[in-house]
Amino acid sequence: MNKQRISWIDLAKYIGIVAIVLGHCSSGSLTCICFSFNSILFFVLAGMTFCRKKEETDRYLSFNHERTLKTFLYQTFQTLVVPYLFWGLVSILIYSVVGRLTTDTLNMSQSHFGIGKNLIFLLYGNSDTGYFEWNRPLWFLPCLIMVELLWFLILKISQTSLKKKPYMWIVYGGIMLLSVANMIFISYSGMKLVLPFELETAISMMFFFGIGLFLRNEILIEFVHKYILSGKKLLPYFFLICGISLTIFLSLVNGLTDTRSDYYSNVFIYILNALCACFFILLITRIIDHSSWMEYIGQRTLAILVMHKFPIMFLRVFFPFAEEKISEGNIPFEIIICAFTIGCCLIAEKIISLMVPEVFGKVRTQHIRTIFSRKNP
Repeated sequence: MNKQRISWIDLAKYIGIVAIVLGHCSSGSLTCICFSFNSILFFVLAGMTFCRKKEETDRYLSFNHERTLKTFLYQTFQTLVVPYLFWGLVSILIYSVVGRLTTDTLNMSQSHFGIGKNLIFLLYGNSDTGYFEWNRPLWFLPCLIMVELLWFLILKISQTSLKKKPYMWIVYGGIMLLSVANMIFISYSGMKLVLPFELETAISMMFFFGIGLFLRNEILIEFVHKYILSGKKLLPYFFLICGISLTIFLSLVNGLTDTRSDYYSNVFIYILNALCACFFILLITRIIDHSSWMEYIGQRTLAILVMHKFPIMFLRVFFPFAEEKISEGNIPFEIIICAFTIGCCLIAEKIISLMVPEVFGKVRTQHIRTIFSRKNP
């Protein structure tokens, strides 16, 4: 079933995936800036598109309560679990072969390249186990699975049992406070949890997913159009410059953060900076309004997420000067590496999607079925 694309969400996803790839092939201040918001943006966007009704009339916490748990689990398995398991297995096999041949270059012990142990931790689904070096960016998928599952159960149960809106807001507010409290606890307790499917991180990310749920009925778009875009022509660009400057400033003040490892530095600056960055990125998408090539990349963020480790590893292993340039903080070179990596992923996605689109969470179309079932004359 074809779903109508929302262009500004694809534009936001484009910015997010560029920030993810650039963060993984850069160092220094550029990494601080990219890591401060890149994964958070995707949790917000996921909340904005989560279990939407075909025609939403209720504001804010609208939810398609007719969707069953069975349907939700099937769609989650198809769109997230299958890509995670497939690309995890591919990554482990590549890492095992290449890693054993280049142990000195990767600076890893031979024990890390064992297929059996890595497969166990693939199923465990937590990148902080120490056995996720084969493709650490995949941490996002099990984490998103847990976030969506938790929110689905909460919304499903609360909307079924709580008929009045005020009670819904109490539940929503309680979950948001619990999520923030979890981030604060992790930041200041010094306790490091390593739970299945990134559960400890998922509880923290429920806050940003919840922000997306709150904004899902385009209240933010209405605000931007009414108070920013409808004003003087230079006003949007003034807000944009201020927003970018604020994001850069807060990122550098807070220093390097890592959502995957639950390292937030100052958790309050982390939350403020992430929300500011997401707001101004969404503002950018309304200013751009439409860009075919950006939207094209934005529609393939999952493919880029699961594959961008491979070009970076290739350059790291076979072209040592590339890692030297990155460690020096050569920003123009890092941008070139980022563009090269995304380009490689897009080419691979185009080819693989013709054969097995399921590994990117896609549904096999009738056109593809016809191509591969056509008999030779």
